Amino acid sequence: MSSDSLLDGEGLEPGLERTPTSIVVDTSGSMTVSVTDSDGNKRPRIEQVNDGLQLFKDEIGDMEEVKREVDVSIVNFGGDVIVEDEFKPITDWQPPQLAAGGGTPMGEAVEKAIDLTRDRKDAYKNENIPYKRPFIWILTDGQPTDMDVGDDRWDEIKQRISEGEDNKRFALFIMTVGEDADTETIRQLHPDRTVELKDGMFKEYFEFLSNSVEEVSGVAVGEEPDVDGAASEVEDIFKM
Repeated sequence: MSSDSLLDGEGLEPGLERTPTSIVVDTSGSMTVSVTDSDGNKRPRIEQVNDGLQLFKDEIGDMEEVKREVDVSIVNFGGDVIVEDEFKPITDWQPPQLAAGGGTPMGEAVEKAIDLTRDRKDAYKNENIPYKRPFIWILTDGQPTDMDVGDDRWDEIKQRISEGEDNKRFALFIMTVGEDADTETIRQLHPDRTVELKDGMFKEYFEFLSNSVEEVSGVAVGEEPDVDGAASEVEDIFKM
């Protein structure tokens, strides 16, 4: 085994099926806006997101079996697209403190998350590490500033999402939050799995993510997670 092997470098357990999870966070300037959280406190959205990432880490950490399987990556987009964390075991991951500012290059961020997921799957395959269908979770409070409906870039990103979903390469969800989020436009990018959240429901959002990861991790080897069921559950929990 080479020195850069996932099994050696990351300490993955041989034969243990991985659950890759990519969290893609809008960190544009509007994420500095203060909104009322689920506890009744008015705080900046980005502060609530940072708390949510820590909550996600803590909740998965309390799941003894699940935490051994989960690999997580973080991509943020606010002016620039930044890979905050490459995929790594969640037990080794420390949630970042994200800062907000700039535009909303969502197209580039989606593409980056898909590329990271593809590369991670290739690494698993090269070392015969089993894995479940990856999940990509996108959270945004605005509208894309690097593409418009119907332009070449928009069509390219939409096609990559559609092909990935159709071929079960990943399951991708887009969550929009706040009055400024152009949900109807974004829904045209991914009609089946774009959901509008009530502003300030960041805690509930990350709780849902951790519960979804737990459900996916509990699926038997060789079986597919109930992605459509997860989509329905998202609608039921977060519908406005």
